[in-house]
Amino acid sequence: MAGLLPYDDKDLLNSVAAGDEQAFRLLFERYRMPFYNAGLKLSGSREVAEEVVQETFIRIWEKRAYLQELEQAKGYLYQVFRNVLFAYFRQLAMQKKKEGAILEFYGDEGDEGVHEKIRMEARLALIQDSLQHLTPQQAQVFRLIRMEGLSRNEAAQRLGISPNTVRNLLAGATNVLRDKTNGTELAVLFFLAFSGN
Repeated sequence: MAGLLPYDDKDLLNSVAAGDEQAFRLLFERYRMPFYNAGLKLSGSREVAEEVVQETFIRIWEKRAYLQELEQAKGYLYQVFRNVLFAYFRQLAMQKKKEGAILEFYGDEGDEGVHEKIRMEARLALIQDSLQHLTPQQAQVFRLIRMEGLSRNEAAQRLGISPNTVRNLLAGATNVLRDKTNGTELAVLFFLAFSGN
């Protein structure tokens, strides 16, 4: 990539796909803090957040050949982040099974950090399950606005519906998610990409 680095995510990913390390560094700087903040919020651990960010970008670099001409550049990046984060919690769940007897033995005197991570894992599972209760249109609108950052008008144009319909679908999705997660903070949801709806 000669001259100025592109600032469009899609162009940036195309440059990374071609092996451009300078573009990769720019991509890292652009998404490092949003990913770190989400990882910190979800895990409660700076070390885990840093590890998740590093693993996310390692995977992006290792799979860079697949970045060429992605239609949903930002969505793809958040999907990789989500996969890494969920892999961490799956590993934690396996560890929890192994440590179950120890936690039971120590009860309230056990490692509070482990207990908190287990509670966070349950919270994430609840959120992931709640996404299944959205209608396909609600899921599309939620993804376009909350995950891809489109405005209501842009989402309406993309879906071929009116901005008022988009507003109603988003409000409905938000209500469903709030109800199904029993008040879990909805900001957490904005960092969880959809597998594809």
